[in-house]
Amino acid sequence: ALQQKFIGIVGPVQNDVGVKGGISITSFGVQAVLDARPDLGVAQRDLANGYNAVERENIMEEMEETGELNDIVVFTHTLLDPEAYVGMGSGIRLVTAPFRCEDGVHQGAIESSWLFSLGTNRAFQNLRGRLVDCGGGVMAIIDDNYVFGPPRAIFPAIELFAEDLKIGGLKFIHRKSQCYIAEEHRDTEWDELRGEIPNGTIEDADGTIHHGITVCNVPVGSDGYVERYLAKRLTRIKAGYRKISSLLDP
Repeated sequence: ALQQKFIGIVGPVQNDVGVKGGISITSFGVQAVLDARPDLGVAQRDLANGYNAVERENIMEEMEETGELNDIVVFTHTLLDPEAYVGMGSGIRLVTAPFRCEDGVHQGAIESSWLFSLGTNRAFQNLRGRLVDCGGGVMAIIDDNYVFGPPRAIFPAIELFAEDLKIGGLKFIHRKSQCYIAEEHRDTEWDELRGEIPNGTIEDADGTIHHGITVCNVPVGSDGYVERYLAKRLTRIKAGYRKISSLLDP
């Protein structure tokens, strides 16, 4: 019952908290949108140090405002209340910071994905609301998110999304950002609208450039992009197997 309440609150954006096959839903969902509407673009964004940076105050405020999670408010506050020291190294080389960590959720803890999703839910739902009327939307696997819709809508919406995230102490990782639209719609207006978000590309040995992005490590884009990406992955997998074979060979 509790899981269904969480899904109802953070859905239909979050696909990685209690949603069976969430990664498949996200990757095939983005592909289906672009197949049906080649004139729509998609931008992939990721949040910097998300679990460690999300503000606990935001989590508690969102939990209380939903009115559906009253049974676990005290329990969650107890989990989030303790401060933690910040340190690096060990033994005589241990260096500690002169402050305590008061934000973030615990990496690897069962409840952390749910709490992180709550802490970012308002920003994600605001983003979805700005795009839904023009046929756009957003899907997320925790902090990895994929924003799709008409180019004139998605990029301004992403800027407002960034402002909403700042309120909760979060920001984007620019180096993990990329975007894609079908070649026939990739014009000067697209380049102006996307600003600093780079086109997702992959290059052949002969210098040919193919456009696309990866959605949960699944290639989406031109045929050349998909083929080249999968070929690179196969090369890496084979190299891994050869390494394993050499290590296991007596």
